[in-house]
Amino acid sequence: MARSKKTLSIVLATYNGSKYIEAQLRSLANQTVIPDELLVSDDNSSDETVEILEHFQRESRFPVKIMRRVPALGFRENFLRTSLEARSDFIAFCDQDDIWREDKIEKCSKYFENKNISMIIHPAETIDKFSNTIGKFRQNVKGTVIKRPLSYDLWSTFWGFSIVYRRKLLDVFPIECRFLDYISPDHRVAHDRWITFIAQMVGSTVEIDESLVKYRQHDNNLYGQGLSETFRITSNIVERTDLYIEIGLHMLAIINSLDAENVRNFPLYEKSKCAAFVEKAVEKLQNRREIYLPKSKMKSIVNAYVAVLSGAYISLDNNSFRWKSLARDLHFAAFRN
Repeated sequence: MARSKKTLSIVLATYNGSKYIEAQLRSLANQTVIPDELLVSDDNSSDETVEILEHFQRESRFPVKIMRRVPALGFRENFLRTSLEARSDFIAFCDQDDIWREDKIEKCSKYFENKNISMIIHPAETIDKFSNTIGKFRQNVKGTVIKRPLSYDLWSTFWGFSIVYRRKLLDVFPIECRFLDYISPDHRVAHDRWITFIAQMVGSTVEIDESLVKYRQHDNNLYGQGLSETFRITSNIVERTDLYIEIGLHMLAIINSLDAENVRNFPLYEKSKCAAFVEKAVEKLQNRREIYLPKSKMKSIVNAYVAVLSGAYISLDNNSFRWKSLARDLHFAAFRN
């Protein structure tokens, strides 16, 4: 196929990855369409990871830049700060322990010339620590399609290894001002959740229904300071809901702060629609919160009924009814202490 005129940078974040990284590097070297650069940011590894990278750098047929982070940044900041140094039109996140299908870049590059596309994602084949296939990681992809902006639940995300995105997304809003991570609120939101949020606000997303990565499952999928991080989300339902409301309001503040200069490269962006989308998501949470506050079980059940009437359980992305969410809230109301 004819190569897209647009360029691609791979951003690979590493930490003590010597066990698997050679297989990943070989898969990058064997791409049918080679990347324009590989940016590697090592999070203060203590094994042979950097030596393996330096050997690959000497033999590579495309530019490889290696950065060492001392002290370690943790995977969230490592991916995003390194991405800011990319010089290409598109960026692909890359995990150290996966294996790319040889035509991943080729398949994704078919969409690079479409100015409306902000992000490209795909499913994966899951493998074990011995590289044996153990299943599929579909990410709810059911076909190869282009999804319009605001097509996904506000709290959903695509995993970093599957994301290829337009570099200019990083210019929409400063990464150091992003909202808290609703999975691990001791940190700012992770790289993949941040890009998914921004990308679906300002442009279309391509879903390619092919497993373009072998996603390795093992005991140490996180790296860097991420190894010692606890994915902490409170079990207190009121505190958890308040956290999501706080993050939703931060999302809304981000949207309201954007001016024409921020989004000049994204012709599909509509501030009013994005703001309304987030406002509605926050309103749904606020309505459900009323179920958790009363001391009376009956009052909680009545408030659940009011929440149903208000549309609190209707998904914004596809208008489906969220039966599981309603069941959880009714269970809380009926069996609360």
